[in-house]
Amino acid sequence: MANSGTFQQGDGRTRKKKGDVGHVTKSMREAFKEAFDQMGGVEALVAWGQKKPDLFYPLASKLIPIDITTGGEKITVTINAPGGEPKL
Repeated sequence: MANSGTFQQGDGRTRKKKGDVGHVTKSMREAFKEAFDQMGGVEALVAWGQKKPDLFYPLASKLIPIDITTGGEKITVTINAPGGEPKL
């Protein structure tokens, strides 16, 4: 069946649901996990972070969830990087 570019309900094709991880994303995560392990894992990451805190902390801060439910209460997050000024 050629792709005509139009959706027909019940055509039997499976589609990625919202929130599902696509196969390309999944394979890339697996590749990065394998590379991480081969490069020394957590121990190597700690050593790199100690040598390059100016690169490590901005990267680590991107892993903090953007949406935090606080029940309406405002919060402030402060990251104290060794050898640097606190950053909000």
